[in-house]
This record gives sequence, structure tokens and C-alpha cells, in this order.
Amino acid sequence: MISKLRTTVCKKKSNGCQFTTGNALTTSMLGLLISTVVFFVASYAIKRYMDDNNYPRGLTRSALIFCIALLISYGTAFVVDFLFPS
Repeated sequence: MISKLRTTVCKKKSNGCQFTTGNALTTSMLGLLISTVVFFVASYAIKRYMDDNNYPRGLTRSALIFCIALLISYGTAFVVDFLFPS
């Protein structure tokens, strides 16, 4: 099953095409895992910050927490993809 999930990369050679396994799936999963963890940590930290500074609870506050945590998570995924190219 795992061997079916690996991506194959075709490298052009003068005598044909040689298939090798790439690490694109591993890099994508690493970025997904790290950005997911960062999303929950960021949302918790932002929520605690807003609680300490007495921001009123409501839909706008929840949407703001979600958007800021999402932006931090996307930034983390971009950095992981930049540091570990496939």
C-alpha cells in the first residue's frame, strides 16, 4: 500500500526514461503535519492573549482567531516547502 503512494519522477535520458521514487509525498506530509500542529498552537495562544486582554467573545473574535491562525499555518507550510523542496 505504501509503495503505491510514492510518487515517481521520470528523468529524461538519451536512452529513454528512468523512473525513480521521489520524496514529494514525504515533503507534503511533513508540511501538512507541521502546519496542523502550528495551527492549533497558534489558535490556543491567540485565544489566551485575547482572554487576558478582555476582548469580548463573539463570532468576530472567533473568525479573527481562525484567520490569524490560518495565516500563521500557511506561512509555516510555505517555509517547510521552501526548506525541503521535493
